[in-house]
Amino acid sequence: MTKKEFYEKVRDTYFTEASCTLEEFKKMLTGAMHVFGELETEVEEKEDETVIRFIDRDEADLTFAPEECELTKEDLNMSCEIMTLYLDKDGTIKLLENNIGLFTEANKETVLFLGSLIGKQIEL
Repeated sequence: MTKKEFYEKVRDTYFTEASCTLEEFKKMLTGAMHVFGELETEVEEKEDETVIRFIDRDEADLTFAPEECELTKEDLNMSCEIMTLYLDKDGTIKLLENNIGLFTEANKETVLFLGSLIGKQIEL
């Protein structure tokens, strides 16, 4: 499926109910958003909700630093949290957090994709 076909599918199913497994969701997320390293998840079970954090684990391949500067593993760490999902007891996505500040022409498809996740279910 091409990226255009993927986003057309998102548009066409924006308000419909759907569910998938966490592994299927990770594959979909990797195809829809920029993941530069390895996509990892952290699942936290709470009393009335489940919190899932999606983290892009990556390390810099190229750095520019003065010769006298000794780089540590932390200096090369390029990992970042892509988003956090909050699911209710039934596994339905109720809230989504991410770092997209402004909606632009460049990220409008990603914004549509993320918005379409509200109300969908993830089977853990």
